[in-house]
Amino acid sequence: MNKIFQMTLNKYVAILFFLVGGYFSVEAQEKIVPIKFNPHSNQPIIPKKKKRASLPFFDDFANQSSIPNSVRWEESQVFINNTMGVGVISQGVATFDGLNEQGRPYRPNNFSAVGYGDSLTCTPIDLSFRTLNDNIVLSFWVQAQGNGFAPETSDSLFLFFKNATNDWIPVWQRQGSGQHAFLQQFVTVDNVQFLHNSFQFRFVNFTSLNLNDDVWNIDYIEMDINRSENDTTANDLAFTAQPTSILDTLTALPFKHFIPSDLSAQQEVFLRNNYDTDNTFTVRHRAEEIMGNTNISTNTIAAFNASDKSNATVTNPSYNLNLSGSGPFRIRNTYSIDRINSLDELSNDTIVTETVFDNYFAYDDGSAEKAYFLNAALNQPAKTAMKFDLRQDDTVRGLSVYFAAQVPAALGKFFSIVLYEKLGNTSSGDIVIHQQDLFKVQYPTQRGEFSSYAFDVPVSLSAGTYYIGINQPANFGSDSIYYGLDVNTNNNLQQLSYNVNGFWFNSSTPGTVMIRPMVGSTFIPTNIKKIEDEPKASFYPNPATDVLHIQTAESWSQYQIINCQGQIVYQGTFPKDKRIQLKSISSGPYFISLRNGTKHFTKQIWKR
Repeated sequence: MNKIFQMTLNKYVAILFFLVGGYFSVEAQEKIVPIKFNPHSNQPIIPKKKKRASLPFFDDFANQSSIPNSVRWEESQVFINNTMGVGVISQGVATFDGLNEQGRPYRPNNFSAVGYGDSLTCTPIDLSFRTLNDNIVLSFWVQAQGNGFAPETSDSLFLFFKNATNDWIPVWQRQGSGQHAFLQQFVTVDNVQFLHNSFQFRFVNFTSLNLNDDVWNIDYIEMDINRSENDTTANDLAFTAQPTSILDTLTALPFKHFIPSDLSAQQEVFLRNNYDTDNTFTVRHRAEEIMGNTNISTNTIAAFNASDKSNATVTNPSYNLNLSGSGPFRIRNTYSIDRINSLDELSNDTIVTETVFDNYFAYDDGSAEKAYFLNAALNQPAKTAMKFDLRQDDTVRGLSVYFAAQVPAALGKFFSIVLYEKLGNTSSGDIVIHQQDLFKVQYPTQRGEFSSYAFDVPVSLSAGTYYIGINQPANFGSDSIYYGLDVNTNNNLQQLSYNVNGFWFNSSTPGTVMIRPMVGSTFIPTNIKKIEDEPKASFYPNPATDVLHIQTAESWSQYQIINCQGQIVYQGTFPKDKRIQLKSISSGPYFISLRNGTKHFTKQIWKR
């Protein structure tokens, strides 16, 4: 345990120094880090009364909400989704991300915290009338990393069985690795201590508890009698990843700007034959505009043969969108598989995607798997700019963006929204149409929630190509703005530009930063708390030698100085003279935290 703790501690010390230890070269201007807040739900679903499962037990997490089904599972800490897995066995996975049931780190302010994190515990199963001769076997598919960050060898995923005396006995473990492929695992109920009327099994990860850079995915859990560890048979044809969009590059746009060339030539649909034999798929498709309850297209995709235990891709030709009016419209595409066997699992035989035509342009799919931020040069602002095309005259009203929250909480993040006609070779060569300052970062409270910001004065533009993005002031240090990064689309390379040293660069980061221009009719912006309502403080000199001066009009009661290991190295009552002695502190980076009740302010400082 000490060795694991030390390995993990060393890792996070290195990460912290990497993030806050100054400014970086051109090659390191764009950075990708874990999402540290992924709101699954405002409230976990907790059964009102104790529920029980039975054999056969099965869950592939298909077509479910973001929390586990309470009929089968007691806890809601894991994240159910269809975006974090790579090469899934069936649509939907349970992701162990080190975030609790509210999608927050278990110990957000402790940089070195490690321990047991997410749990997935089945509801009780009566095995009291079973014997070892019943050959009860639990199987599941497991993947390290997926579309997240790879768990290190000091991290692990465990499986426990509960015995008759309510003790949890470890029966399986896998150390962290960068393995991307799903691997099937088998665990036999091989001891009579588990044959009781309240048997349960539990998956739990041993991980860092202040961020989610150690990701595991579990899929296709089965438990039944008369099985063996060679029992790989699954009579199931299943959809896997989400089908591709009906649009070619954009994922959403106002319908008045839609042109036929926006449509993709075809949509790809992803399936898996889990049988031990070759099988023929027949896939059916239906497209409808659900806001007006209008059928658009119905067709059967030609049947095709898929080899045993293999993934397959079928294509569905594009269809015309003959819709009246300017919208908004919501196009739902439903794909379904004809069953070839009564034992086929029904939950994964249907998969649905939607395309929105509303008041914004989008290149992302609405899901953030990682976070993106910029390292700015000294005395330089950090700028992003997303390209978009107006096919006709319109009014630009503002911007919506998915901000990725980070911990420790860094208050006072503010920014400007800038609308450009042209990005110059240098910042001085930009043609700025409109700029509005002093917007405040607002973090999501629901999964997939964007924060929207409206210009005080809307901007009327003629048809053409434009850019819109965010400017963060110079010298923000570690307090960078973090954006949601969708890794299941890849539009940064063509659409996103950034500027951290006075020059614009095309993004080289795979994925799509989640920034969306807002146009057309008026909209209600997110309720943004004004900057003047936030607590403020500044510190000088920074770096400091012996004495740190605090400039603030706020009333503070306490202060803490925290090192890069998350340890409090100095604390006390807030000084009346607003001066803190640093003579006894070693040189290096620290965080200073000011507090008064629920009000707090955190900032990075340096000791020479």
